[in-house]
Amino acid sequence: MVLTVGVARPGLGWLLAAVAPGFFSGMAASFVLLMIMGRLVFGDGLMSPTLNALDLFGWCSGVLAIIIAKKRHRFIAQPRARQRKWTVIIWAVHIVALALFIVVGPRYL
Repeated sequence: MVLTVGVARPGLGWLLAAVAPGFFSGMAASFVLLMIMGRLVFGDGLMSPTLNALDLFGWCSGVLAIIIAKKRHRFIAQPRARQRKWTVIIWAVHIVALALFIVVGPRYL
């Protein structure tokens, strides 16, 4: 007879995949903020709505990744199919945001 408590190996794969784009976006947002401030102080002094929206997206994405990481037990407790669904949604949102920035962004920077 073997007595076990809990999961021997918690599945962290989907959790790590879900928070990865948010952590990257959050770090990138800090560098974008430096560019925004540099343009205001040392550049032409103009605000770019596209650059500001990109930075806001990055900060919100980073904060969401931190929230998911802090509440990781809730994420891990979900069925694998639901973890996968949320991970795919998170990645899809980030890919669409990147595509929009690549296509539309240069016109407004």
